[in-house]
Amino acid sequence: EDIMKQTTLLSLTACLFLVTAIFAWVPESDPHSSEIEEQVGYFGLPVTNVQEALALSRKVSSMVVQHYDADQAILHTFQVANNDGVWTIPSHHNYPADGGDQVGRTAGSVLGLEANPAARVSTDPRDHIRLGVLDPADSTAPFGVERGRRITLSGSQDEAILDVVVGFEVPDRQGWYYLRRADEDAVYAVEMSPVLSTRFIDYVNPDLLQVERNDVTQIVFDPHRVNRAAGNVTTALKLTLNRSEGEGGWESPQLPDGQEVDQDAVRQVLDGITRVRLEGVRPLQPVTMERLQRFGFFTNDGITIWGYEGAVEVQRNNGLRYTMYFGERAPDDGLALTAGIDNVEEAALGSDRFMIVIVNYFPEADRLLAQKLTNREAELRAEFQKDNPPAEDGSVAPEIDPQAVKDALAQARSEHVAERDKLTRSEQDKFLEFFYVIPASVFEAMQVTGEDLFRITPANEDQGTDPETINADP
Repeated sequence: EDIMKQTTLLSLTACLFLVTAIFAWVPESDPHSSEIEEQVGYFGLPVTNVQEALALSRKVSSMVVQHYDADQAILHTFQVANNDGVWTIPSHHNYPADGGDQVGRTAGSVLGLEANPAARVSTDPRDHIRLGVLDPADSTAPFGVERGRRITLSGSQDEAILDVVVGFEVPDRQGWYYLRRADEDAVYAVEMSPVLSTRFIDYVNPDLLQVERNDVTQIVFDPHRVNRAAGNVTTALKLTLNRSEGEGGWESPQLPDGQEVDQDAVRQVLDGITRVRLEGVRPLQPVTMERLQRFGFFTNDGITIWGYEGAVEVQRNNGLRYTMYFGERAPDDGLALTAGIDNVEEAALGSDRFMIVIVNYFPEADRLLAQKLTNREAELRAEFQKDNPPAEDGSVAPEIDPQAVKDALAQARSEHVAERDKLTRSEQDKFLEFFYVIPASVFEAMQVTGEDLFRITPANEDQGTDPETINADP
């Protein structure tokens, strides 16, 4: 469905350019004004009607966007490819390009553009610097000079659909840009709305867990630490928060006498959980001790994972539990952050964190299952009463067979659990492919203790109770 959505949006965007009139614009000093009778062409494959636009959009199987950062002298190359109907990002370890319509908007912003001879402004390559259409990958370009953004669209057989360099916006003509074919010197002024991002985050769904605040029924803070020198794990008392099924808010079995859970503090934690945003990825496979340790994780049995900076368990009302293990700090910027540098020791480190996510299912924590069984039992009893109304002679009405109810509920439970197990495997398979990079603000929001989450009850505050003596023996 996402792929169809992307393709449709791509097509509609391309069609938009077809129906937009491109008025001729000829600078007074244009040396090529005499060539105005030349036939109007296209920067890529020709697109003259809606059917051709739709057919062309369906041919796009690969998109490469290149951008040169003149300040840091770094070439950013971003590639998206369609593999068996699924868009992935080869430049970022084939991570799914599941960020909505970005692929379609990017390709659609350059498909169907006319190369009008009347709008040609130069054929001299010496003007490429002035017009901003230098190839971003040109190794001979002067140092520190701004270059254009190059976008290349290809088909399934690597056939060229479009390959252009987008330059500066034309002065005093809003919405017009300098544009040239990548293999030609001629530069044109073209009306367009280029969408040429090379930011990883623009092409993916950044909401990793996709958990809503009201979905969360339990949070467990596991502050274990890994002793790297000794090669072992130091465990500490876990702190658990449980959401009551009524309107009572959050509770904790570790709550000291005379204190209560600070509901505002819990809301801040929930803000962090619902803001687990993706900033970058690294391949998790193959899982080896050396690879785990490089990113800040440890295993002592090949099965159990530990994070150098502890873990947080998030229980959802559908029974799925996401355990987030926190590791080393991640590189601080650019490709080094999103995908480019595998060995974190080779990059300047920032404050963002690597994270591993493990998913499990616990039927006893599935509140939706409990409600489903309750509703199913009510349905069974209502159906039985409908089919077995009380006799008119006032005799005792028949009662539903308890074993039949038990068997039906067991069947409903089994089917529900099977669906949840399937969802869990799907989620786990997805998460086991990558180390994830999350923002430092999210990591810090989940690094809390009882001192952060508990507060003295108003009654004890009024009495001036010393919190250090609340739990003291009499």
